Amino acid sequence: MFGIRQKSVSRLGIAGKFWAHEGIVMIAGTTMLALLAFGADPLAEERHLATSRFTIPFRVQPEKKDTVREALLYLSLDRGKTWRLHSRLSANHEGFLFQATQDGPHWFTVGLLDQNMRQEPANIPSAPVGQKIVIDTSKPEASLVVLRNNSDISIQWDFRDQNPNLASLRLECRTPEMPTNQWVPIQLQPGVSGSGSFPAPSTGAITVRFQASDYAGNFVSVVGESLALPAPAPQPVAALPVSGSLLVGTSAYPPAPGTGPNPGPASGWDATIWTPSATTLPNHAHLPAISQVSTQRPPPPTAKLVNQRQVQLDYEVGKMGPSGVGAVEVWTTLDEGESWTLASTESFAQTGMALTANPASPVRNKIPLNLQREGIPQGFTLVAKSRAGLGRPSPQKGELAQIRLEYDTTAPEATLFSPVPDPDQRDHLLLSWKASDKNLAINPVTIEWANQLEGPWHKIGNRELANTGRVSWLVPPGTPPTVHLRLTVKDQAGNLGVAQTQQPILVDLTIPEVNILGLSDGK
Repeated sequence: MFGIRQKSVSRLGIAGKFWAHEGIVMIAGTTMLALLAFGADPLAEERHLATSRFTIPFRVQPEKKDTVREALLYLSLDRGKTWRLHSRLSANHEGFLFQATQDGPHWFTVGLLDQNMRQEPANIPSAPVGQKIVIDTSKPEASLVVLRNNSDISIQWDFRDQNPNLASLRLECRTPEMPTNQWVPIQLQPGVSGSGSFPAPSTGAITVRFQASDYAGNFVSVVGESLALPAPAPQPVAALPVSGSLLVGTSAYPPAPGTGPNPGPASGWDATIWTPSATTLPNHAHLPAISQVSTQRPPPPTAKLVNQRQVQLDYEVGKMGPSGVGAVEVWTTLDEGESWTLASTESFAQTGMALTANPASPVRNKIPLNLQREGIPQGFTLVAKSRAGLGRPSPQKGELAQIRLEYDTTAPEATLFSPVPDPDQRDHLLLSWKASDKNLAINPVTIEWANQLEGPWHKIGNRELANTGRVSWLVPPGTPPTVHLRLTVKDQAGNLGVAQTQQPILVDLTIPEVNILGLSDGK
């Protein structure tokens, strides 16, 4: 572990975090200090959730169900200052399924209404609050600057979020000699912003990673890299170890058997970083060459197109232990797996939803997915964690997503041209159109006719049409001489482009015939 010579740190001070009826709150610069003793902090009881959909559980004792008429869910969006009735259920239910429309505090209290229309508790504002939830679906933002000053690495970070969890802050670094999945922790004093430096353990480029989350579990990770020192003249060097604990200023690497570093200073930041003695590497020249293995990545799964920014994903947990499922993490990528971020975490322990059914039977559920940018495929992977905290690792760089979605709300272009008689087929009209969209469906075109603008509409042909640009229509007998026409074009996301005639179009293809009857008598 590296220690860091920390120059500055800022902690977020929010006055609303304290109910200081008898205490004193002092603000000095950007740091808030709470002095003396405070009473119980109601905000400390709040649970932060990264999902806007969850269940508020309640249960009526079996012997009292006959006396209870309804359960009433009351909601406060201003931490108990005002309350309103949100929804009501019969007593045989065990929870309110709640869908929030905004982020922020959501306090809940459940009241019971008996058969005589009396409510318990009678006064909701003065009753104990049943659940205190803060909904936070926003992803934190962070920036990281990494610079090299000869043998020192200087870093500066900035962490921005409404509800930052400073205990989650993590700084790590790695050298070019280390495996790509191995990082060495850097000690720091947590703060929403800060800076410092530490001795560079390598002359190569040093990669530093900053990770943090808010109280709801929304996660952010940024990486910065310093420049490498100019290459020195060739000389034998000791191999840099890739495991063990690295301490700066107070100790050195554990010595290799039969060797040991010279004594270094006991404290201070100018201490030498010791490395083990070089190890003689075996000569592998006699080993046969291995077969070349292709490193080409398999193609990603085809993106499913949707026309809503938030969709519900059905999933199934097919294997779990006796403790059941504690949480499901949603990881997302916008660059085909080159980088991954934690989008949300659905904690079943917090929401009251139990996934502790028979471990031998699969459990199905739904989870919301939020799409960030229109027109860019976004990958998602779900990671289930047991109540014991066990689960597969988070997706790694280069890993393909389990499902790819693309957000598309652009309607296809639809243009309908005037019909003309088909010169090759009797009693047929040629209907022509233009339809375009980057995500057209396989058979995207539907053409209909109606006697009136309001309908009813009748489909031309018995199925959707390919985008050929025209179709020959046999006008059925009995069709009115003038009709309205409508062209509908559909893309893969379900968006519709419509072109419709506002005035009736003449479709009478009857050719008049004249028969001479003879000469008139002139009268």
